[in-house]
Amino acid sequence: MAKDLHDLDLTTERPETVAAYNVFAADWISYGSRVRSVFAAADTDADCAIVNAHAAGVHMALEAAPSFKKARGYLRRARKAAPDATKREQAFVTAIADWWRGNPALALRRMRAILGEHPSDIVTAKWAQYLAFNMGDAGSMVDVARVILPAHLKTAEAWSMLAFANEQANNIAEAERCAHRALALRSSDAWAHHAIAHVMETRGKVDEGIAFLTKHAPDWKDRSIFVREHNYWHLALFHLDRDEPGRALEIFDKHLWGEWREFAQEQIGAISALWRLEMRGVDVGKRWDPVVAKVIERWHEHIVPFNDLHFVYALARGGKRREMHEFLTSMIRHGANDVTGVWESVAIPVAHGLAAYAEQRYAAAVDAIGPVMPRLYLIGGSHAQRDVFVQTWIDAGLRAGHHSAVGGLVAQRAADRPDVREVQRQLSRVRVAA
Repeated sequence: MAKDLHDLDLTTERPETVAAYNVFAADWISYGSRVRSVFAAADTDADCAIVNAHAAGVHMALEAAPSFKKARGYLRRARKAAPDATKREQAFVTAIADWWRGNPALALRRMRAILGEHPSDIVTAKWAQYLAFNMGDAGSMVDVARVILPAHLKTAEAWSMLAFANEQANNIAEAERCAHRALALRSSDAWAHHAIAHVMETRGKVDEGIAFLTKHAPDWKDRSIFVREHNYWHLALFHLDRDEPGRALEIFDKHLWGEWREFAQEQIGAISALWRLEMRGVDVGKRWDPVVAKVIERWHEHIVPFNDLHFVYALARGGKRREMHEFLTSMIRHGANDVTGVWESVAIPVAHGLAAYAEQRYAAAVDAIGPVMPRLYLIGGSHAQRDVFVQTWIDAGLRAGHHSAVGGLVAQRAADRPDVREVQRQLSRVRVAA
């Protein structure tokens, strides 16, 4: 029996497994670039259940069908080795297996039970937050971060986890406080930068957001491709809100597309950025073409409903009408067997609305998306990410002449974001129509 860097039992007789796991653990919670070290550790130590379970989890977190297939082998080894592991390790293996079978809610419950007994297990906490985030469960995100905090008061990553969770739960002032606690411990914490970006976006602090992210961008060079590209995505959106589309396109070309085109999150970030640029009237040239080509390669995966909605829009916007309708049909089949019910009740109606919007059937888009807006959080993604669907609904309403339907929301957004010129322009359109 060995101990990991958080003084938790690790069932292995190989010191190199412990060393590799510790590298993974440190980089997993901090969005480092060495997370893949867990694969080498698992490949050389088939008898270490928890390392193989983490390897399966990392594959699944890539949110692609081929990665889920690769996860199966690691999960099989983890389950075989589990009887000789500790109860904590066995419970984690079972949680990963639940997730692999399509029941992330049960996986989350098991992970929260682990944290109740082992509050220093920040690595499991990070997994639990990931699952809760993808289910739109901000309350669980906050609870998980609070459970581990007493054991990690001097750990920057614990504070940044609590910061982002609070932002998602609309505790904006507390989110900002926690993010600055993280930065006081480690000023280069990329996830704390991310939490601050969300706070500033929520408050409409465009200039401050640009200044803050630009200052800290050099800190992201040695971080994972996800957090690096995602923080630049936030920076691009701030420039778009400051009516600087040229700068947003420059960030897109340099930082949002092309490093790992097969990665789901790079595809999602690129789709979201191009989508928003075009809603502001920006000509994005042929930038859609390679993105849509990668979406077609992902055919009918249905890993996360939030991702599916981006893929539907990309296919529709790219003129792939047949593929888009086939994808919608596939979503309906998947929704019939989905234990969460989210595809059927939320994702599929929104998908039909997005298809209508892309085809310039704006009234149909308003009618399809509007009724499910209050439950949109269930598809996962952050407030800022899901806002593209809200913006699409508003734009469709304005184009269809349904000013009264969207007017109240536009007025609220204008009050919340007085410095965002596009929102003020939308408010003027609503007032003129009234």
